[in-house]
Amino acid sequence: MQKNMSFLFRFDANASIGNGHLVRSLMLARQLRLRGHRTHILSHPLPFSHAALLDDHVFHEITDSQSEGLHEIKVIAEKLTIDCLIIDSYSLDFEFEKRARSYVNHIMVIDDLGNRRHDCDLLLDQNISNAIQNNYTDLVPSHCKILLGLDYLLARESFYHHHPEIRSGTMVFLGGGDRSAVLINLKDRLDTTSIARPLHLLTTSAYRIAANEIARLSSQNDCILHTDLPDTAPLCRSVEYAVVQCGFIAYELALVGTPTLIIYNTPIQREVALALENKGNAVSFNEIDLDKPEQLKTSIDRLKKLKPTPLNVSLRNGTARVIEYLEALYD
Repeated sequence: MQKNMSFLFRFDANASIGNGHLVRSLMLARQLRLRGHRTHILSHPLPFSHAALLDDHVFHEITDSQSEGLHEIKVIAEKLTIDCLIIDSYSLDFEFEKRARSYVNHIMVIDDLGNRRHDCDLLLDQNISNAIQNNYTDLVPSHCKILLGLDYLLARESFYHHHPEIRSGTMVFLGGGDRSAVLINLKDRLDTTSIARPLHLLTTSAYRIAANEIARLSSQNDCILHTDLPDTAPLCRSVEYAVVQCGFIAYELALVGTPTLIIYNTPIQREVALALENKGNAVSFNEIDLDKPEQLKTSIDRLKKLKPTPLNVSLRNGTARVIEYLEALYD
């Protein structure tokens, strides 16, 4: 019989960096709960819109910012056995993990930067295969199991279902952090193209869009504003196209076969965007070119010619695979 384990998730999420780490950690936490395991959440104070996503997971708030949560981990470990600490934070590395070892049995790291050392037993980089992933061999201990690629994608179960729908319109999303100025600029640029209408603009409470801009956007017949949408799966399935900042949403759209213009502005985002472009699911676009109307129009024309095969045709639930490895730590 499988041992019921206790998992502590340590992630970062705020109005500046968005909620990507939170969303993928919670996807894993929810499925672990369904398997009978216990889950605890540890992070710095969360904005209300982020905290609302926590369901009934036990939440611990970091009170000593200098320790980055080590103090809280110690306190939690005095009350219960932490079978596995799962870390999803770009700000933490080997030094933090080494110190946390004293309080936990195992450590798993979720990462995709491949730019720092880790002291962990399991490392997950769910990004599509890319050159950066070659770095991990020299960044983790020899005993660490490395899980790479879309087979381990922490997407919601609904994105693996097949629901043929009549599609219309275009979804636009630039991430959970405040990208108000870029979004408004992008919306105006898209108005000069022939991309499908209406435009579904996704935002979060972190977006500080001026009241007059909200009124302007919402009053347009071909523009629909969505804020803190609890489940994006139905919208991802129902739109004809999508224009998004490179992030987890790009994979979810690829799973359901929505042609996507992926905007990138970092090396890893470029790797992901180009990889999905090479698979025929997307068109990559450098953010610095947003103010080049002809280049945007050309990319939109390329986007409209895509006929991608949904990745969920060949991929099964990646979260289930990750849980298999977590549970194997105690087999």
